[in-house]
Amino acid sequence: MGNPVLDGGAPFGVWMDIVTGKADGTQMFMEGKYQTAAELDLFTKLDQNSISAKDLAAMLDLNERATTRILDCLITFELLEKQNNCYRTTEQGSYLSSLHPHSLLPMVKHSIRLWNNWNHLTVAIKEGTNPHLQPLSNKTVSDEEGKAFMGSMHIGARILSSKISDAYDSRPFNRLLDIGGGSGAYTIAGHHL
Repeated sequence: MGNPVLDGGAPFGVWMDIVTGKADGTQMFMEGKYQTAAELDLFTKLDQNSISAKDLAAMLDLNERATTRILDCLITFELLEKQNNCYRTTEQGSYLSSLHPHSLLPMVKHSIRLWNNWNHLTVAIKEGTNPHLQPLSNKTVSDEEGKAFMGSMHIGARILSSKISDAYDSRPFNRLLDIGGGSGAYTIAGHHL
């Protein structure tokens, strides 16, 4: 049956590792292996499909040897499994696929933009500004980056709104007004009260 699910839809073990300090959630999503796999959308390609590294590399126009290396790396983190030289996502890895209803992929994709900004901290300290800064403004954000940002905010709001919804007795009220302007996660959670 697998691990029980905690708030937000991510596997219980992942959230417990973050909550207990065994894993740093921010650091997890900022690590290169997650970012590279997310940027190439490997988890989505391997979700519900078993594909060889050779076929995946050809499909995505990647180097076969390098593709094999990152896929084997992701096996060690129990995000992929390999049988007969074909790879597919594990239950835990499926949360990084866009096909999963509680996908964490937008959060990882948003972390790529954050990493690109923080990666030049030394230059910013030396020069007083980051010449590579990618601010989040309508003029500089692509549709994909905007979706990743909103998706990342929705994941966080989904988790927090679930906790608020569980803790708050709303029986005396028959209306809910969500003025956040986000994805509506608080309204959705409030609807289930």
